[in-house]
Amino acid sequence: METRVPGVYAIGDVLGPSKIMLAHVASMEGLVAAENAVGNGRTMDYSVVPGAIFTVPEVANVGMSECRRENGVLTSAPTPSCSEPGETSADWRNRG
Repeated sequence: METRVPGVYAIGDVLGPSKIMLAHVASMEGLVAAENAVGNGRTMDYSVVPGAIFTVPEVANVGMSECRRENGVLTSAPTPSCSEPGETSADWRNRG
């Protein structure tokens, strides 16, 4: 998180599109940068970051996608029925 200027740390969108540009990621980057500023050698783990798209129905993801299998790691991408989420019954819809 430290920049090329010693003692200056960067988080969030300042890191650019090579990192994940989400608010909850920036919050964690801030914690990591703060710990590193006081001498604790922490690294940011971007391998498991939850994301959501607030459409109807909502879409969420976490971790590695099927397209980004790395080092022979097995991935699973189940496709649930849209009528399965609890939200469909919680808001009185009979379909997802």
